[in-house]
Amino acid sequence: MMAEREQPQLPIGYWIKRADEALTARIDEVQAANGLWRTGWQILDAPHEAGSMTHEQLGELLRPFAGTESLAEQSAHLAGRGLIERETRPFTGSPIGDGKSTPTR
Repeated sequence: MMAEREQPQLPIGYWIKRADEALTARIDEVQAANGLWRTGWQILDAPHEAGSMTHEQLGELLRPFAGTESLAEQSAHLAGRGLIERETRPFTGSPIGDGKSTPTR
């Protein structure tokens, strides 16, 4: 009798990535009613938790979850909706743009 071929065990990184993709899909689905996606929600949540943060701090925090272009696009979208305020002074080396990003209250 021939032994059934065992499938290789997948590494933990595979399962973490799959869990992250499932989480992102669900957050995007729920937040779509608010005109947000996961990245936008994270941009709103991070400064809210911290009180305020620079674009550099926000970019560093969210870099594992979204690229610079996505962060810039979402940040501009949120600022355009009046959900965050952005200072207009340039912020050298910022991965997102310029100034600070703080939730409006």
